[in-house]
Amino acid sequence: MKFNNILSEALIDDLKIRKIEKVVLKKYNDENVSSSEEVYEISKEYGMPLHVGMSLYYTYLKYKDFLFSDQGIDIVKEYDVYSEENKKMTLRVLLEYINKNYVGKTNYNSDGITGIVEFWESVDVMVDEGMSPSVYVSMPVNGEYTDSDGRTFSGHDVNFGGSVNCNIMPWATNDGKQRMGYDFISFSEETFADWQENVKKNGNYDIVTSGHLNINTIGKPKNYSEDEIKRYCDRWIMIQQRIIQKSAPLLLSYKDYVEEGDSFFTESTKRSGKK
Repeated sequence: MKFNNILSEALIDDLKIRKIEKVVLKKYNDENVSSSEEVYEISKEYGMPLHVGMSLYYTYLKYKDFLFSDQGIDIVKEYDVYSEENKKMTLRVLLEYINKNYVGKTNYNSDGITGIVEFWESVDVMVDEGMSPSVYVSMPVNGEYTDSDGRTFSGHDVNFGGSVNCNIMPWATNDGKQRMGYDFISFSEETFADWQENVKKNGNYDIVTSGHLNINTIGKPKNYSEDEIKRYCDRWIMIQQRIIQKSAPLLLSYKDYVEEGDSFFTESTKRSGKK
């Protein structure tokens, strides 16, 4: 059978998908949906996760004008989520998934260093501004720190606080190459940053570490299916963990320096095993 711009409701009813997904497919056809923005509004209307709505949308686009076999149709799984048309919607899909499954949860906890996934703005603002999630990193420190100006800090002021800011989607350079980068920035300018600049003298101030990711290693979602979005977001979370783990020796060196009570002109020796 051939259908001229009409998606058969009978065939939809035979699909092995949830009832609400069948309703949404029919909605796409009834309203002749033709953009991801429309998909977003319909997904909100039916309380459907956006990645599910987008998967159904690509299934609708592929089959709405074509022959159907007796076995029915499968969910479409081949399209470019980073295309110019899709990249903004893909960011929204990823942010909504992370907001639902990861935000406010601890993703790193070792040696007193804790990392918690945070959104600094609403999903709508982050999509409009092209923002990525952050991981707030904290580490309690007990002791006093005297900075390069002779000021002494103690209590909450000597604790470490910072944020890992890592792209969740690639951006393009002027020559068309795709890049994903990260910055781990300290908020503790009067203590940790001063220590880095004047005690550690590693050439940094408030930057703990920064760099670029191997895009081939992180890959990209193949489609908007639950499995693909979860796989990609889990890998992104793992990368944040590794960035913090990579920085842990530096943070612990600062902690030792403060807690051992070393003077401004000495280095911490505890972790090197020296007395």
